Amino acid sequence: MHMKKMTSAAATVPLIVAACSGPTSPAGGSVSAESVFTITSLSPGSGSVGTQVTLHGSGFNASSNTVSFAASNVGLAGELPNEPSVIPNLSSADGRTIVFNVLSVWRPACSYSPPGPCPIANIPTAPGTYRVAVTNSNGTSNAVNFVVTR
Repeated sequence: MHMKKMTSAAATVPLIVAACSGPTSPAGGSVSAESVFTITSLSPGSGSVGTQVTLHGSGFNASSNTVSFAASNVGLAGELPNEPSVIPNLSSADGRTIVFNVLSVWRPACSYSPPGPCPIANIPTAPGTYRVAVTNSNGTSNAVNFVVTR
């Protein structure tokens, strides 16, 4: 076996940086900031059962938005094995806001999905921090925190 000693040498490599004016769609066109699916805030940030909460963001559908309301130790929609509590089929008149009320008892996501019965019981709302996210045809948004008080 014949071995050669290798030494390191500095090399100059061209680097090309392209500036973009914004995100592009798969077809190469531009995408407006409003089409990005995100929750930017919610108001109020805390409240008791019955509180009306407004989610502010972008990418919400006119209909068929599902709000996940999950305790901090529970996964969001699609994050098994834990199931969040959800409110399905919420609308957004402007694609930027969704309004829902904090329920005293929540149904788990699996109770809305056939086939068969959901093995998880309805979930009473206890004081604490909950992650709130939206799922629709655009995917699942980021999560923001809401604090349930007594």
